[in-house]
Amino acid sequence: MVALVQTAMMLPLMLVTLPAGAIADMFDRRRIAMTGLAFSAISAAILATITFLGLTTPGCCWASVC
Repeated sequence: MVALVQTAMMLPLMLVTLPAGAIADMFDRRRIAMTGLAFSAISAAILATITFLGLTTPGCCWASVC
């Protein structure tokens, strides 16, 4: 059972690593970093707005994680 949990934790990392490496080789790394930071900031702003408006529920937050 422990091995299954460990595999489930590592599977997304293994699936993202190869495309991320290819993208990093094809494009400017600064542009990739800025795009990632912009996406993160926009996501945080959306979540903060939804929370401020009182629209968040545990189910809503759980669905965004999964």
